[in-house]
Amino acid sequence: MTAVQFFSVMNTASLYQYSENESEDGRVPYNPDSLAGTTKELPNTREDDEMIYSEEWGGMFSRRELRWLDNYLSHLQDEFVLDNINILDYARRVALASLDANNKFHMMRQGRCTAKEWQDAQDAFDKMSKSARFAESQRKETTNDTMKALSTIIMDIEINHHNEMPQVTFPKDEVDAILKDFGYTGEAIS
Repeated sequence: MTAVQFFSVMNTASLYQYSENESEDGRVPYNPDSLAGTTKELPNTREDDEMIYSEEWGGMFSRRELRWLDNYLSHLQDEFVLDNINILDYARRVALASLDANNKFHMMRQGRCTAKEWQDAQDAFDKMSKSARFAESQRKETTNDTMKALSTIIMDIEINHHNEMPQVTFPKDEVDAILKDFGYTGEAIS
């Protein structure tokens, strides 16, 4: 089917036309108005890869990297107590080290950096995280009601050998009304 379509439009002058590829000296002169034999080059960089200066992060970063850094810092602020300027500054440095390790990992996968360079960046990030005490034990206090409820149930079963469940009642809805009507129908039939 594809071959039939190709040959049906093969000599259509509106779709393409013959262009001379040779001249007397072997070169084809460039004609900027001609579209024959040329392709438009797409820009190599996307808008996200445009480098801009960030005063907060102190350097040139792409928009994608700035979003990543802001998101990382936001998560650190949610998870840890960053109550003074020194700790907040160190959190920014940890975010930068994490971004560097992430970029080096992608570069290593593409063959543009060695595994040792990536490992050095990862080690720097790990050391900074440990020295800043961004570890699991340093996280903010959170209430985990699910675990407390589960531990209460387990303790109740272990001590009393059963779990006392509270009586749950639901408000009446349409399904309850239909079931009640079926009850009347069942009584009428029997």
